[in-house]
Amino acid sequence: MFFSEIAASLYAWNLVDEGMERILDKLQEMTGCNSVYLIAIMHHEKRPLTDYYFPHNPVRKTYFPEDSRAYFQPDPKFYGRIKPRTSDRDFLKGVDWPRVLTEAARKRGMKTGLELSHHLIDLERSQSEFSDCIQRDIYGNALGQQICLNNPDVQEYVIGLFSDLVTNYDVDYIQTCLRPFNSGPPATVLYPSTRRRNFADHDAGRVLVTTLGGCFCKSCAKAAQDAGVDFEKIKTTLKPIADSIAHSTLEQYHENSLLLAGNTSPTAILLEVPELFQWLQFRRDS
Repeated sequence: MFFSEIAASLYAWNLVDEGMERILDKLQEMTGCNSVYLIAIMHHEKRPLTDYYFPHNPVRKTYFPEDSRAYFQPDPKFYGRIKPRTSDRDFLKGVDWPRVLTEAARKRGMKTGLELSHHLIDLERSQSEFSDCIQRDIYGNALGQQICLNNPDVQEYVIGLFSDLVTNYDVDYIQTCLRPFNSGPPATVLYPSTRRRNFADHDAGRVLVTTLGGCFCKSCAKAAQDAGVDFEKIKTTLKPIADSIAHSTLEQYHENSLLLAGNTSPTAILLEVPELFQWLQFRRDS
C-alpha cells in the first residue's frame, strides 16, 4: 500500500538530546517520513510510554515531562483568564521549539504540524485558580484536571490555543488528543465472589458507568438550560444509578453482577432511562 504521508511525532527534549538535523536524517532515511509534528502541549507521562528505556537516546534513558507545559512561546493577545504554562526546566525554557522544527523541516520540503495533548491545564492550577473550569461528577467532585468544554473561560482558552498556533507558526495541520468528557471510572463488581468484573468490559455497563463521569458543573447546567435540556431532572434521575454503582447495597451489588453476566444492550438501557440518553446527547453536542 502506498501512503502519501508518513508523519512522526516529536518532543522538545528529542530535539535537544538528538538534534534536529540528525532526527530528520534518520526519519527520512529509515522510514520515508515526509511530515513531522511537535507536541506543543504535553501532559505528565513517562517517556518512552511503552518501553522501559529510550532505545538510542544519547543523553537519557527515560524522561518524565512537566505537567501540561507549552513548548512554544504563547502570544498574550490570544488569551484571557487562562494562559498556557511554559516549561520551567533550564534545557527547554525560553526556546520557541515549533519554530526550530518547522524551519528545519521546511528546508527539506516536509509537512509540519503541532499537537495539543490530553490535558491543557496542569493539575496544580486545576486544583487552585482554575478549579471552576474542571469537570465535576454528579456528586460535585472534581474529575482530575479535565477541563469542561462548556466553561466560557475554557472555550476562550482552547480557541486561543488553536488561533495562536495557526497564526504564528508555519504548520499544515494541528491535531489533538484532548479528552472531551470524562466517561467514568472503571467500576467493578465481584462476580462471582472469586472474580472481579469491570463495567467497562460490558456494553451496557459502559453506558451506565458514565453516570460517574462528567460533567455536572455550573457551566454545563447553564449550557443545558440554554439548549432547552432539563438538567436538574436528568441529574435527579441519574444519581440513583450512580449510587448503585459507586455506593451499592448488597442487593444492588447482586443486580450489577447479573447485568454484567447477561446480554443487556446499551439500546435497552437508553430506552429504559431516556434521561441518560438525553444527557449523553447533550455531552456529544457540547
